[in-house]
Amino acid sequence: VVGCGSGCFGCCVDEITVWQSEADRIATYVRAAKVSIEVGAVGGCALLLNGRCQVYAARPYVCRSQGAVLAFFDGEQDRRDTCPEHLEGLDLAALPESAVFELGPAEQELASIASQELGERSGRGLPERVSLRELATRLAKSPVG
Repeated sequence: VVGCGSGCFGCCVDEITVWQSEADRIATYVRAAKVSIEVGAVGGCALLLNGRCQVYAARPYVCRSQGAVLAFFDGEQDRRDTCPEHLEGLDLAALPESAVFELGPAEQELASIASQELGERSGRGLPERVSLRELATRLAKSPVG
């Protein structure tokens, strides 16, 4: 159950970073789909333009989980949570398992990818994080086509 829809972009803020592999995936999408990127206003996500994500089909993992009802274990009990904007009249406990996003499996896959990248870096430290603002600026300078 995702309560976000067109015009809901309160979570789309500046200072979001992604792993280099996600930045590469976004850049590949932009080239393949021939998306002409315009850098969004400071304060909001640089990839947000007129309230819409310019790379929605290739948006990063952090963006994909926003607005979903999240299920997770907090170390003591199973919990569910979502954006406060979506809580009105929503009984999280009553939702079926199919309506929630379980934190854990996807993160394990990302950890595995990060581990592989780390191994490939052979002791050079953590993989680089890329600012979405820096990425948008680079993509905006790239000719489409």
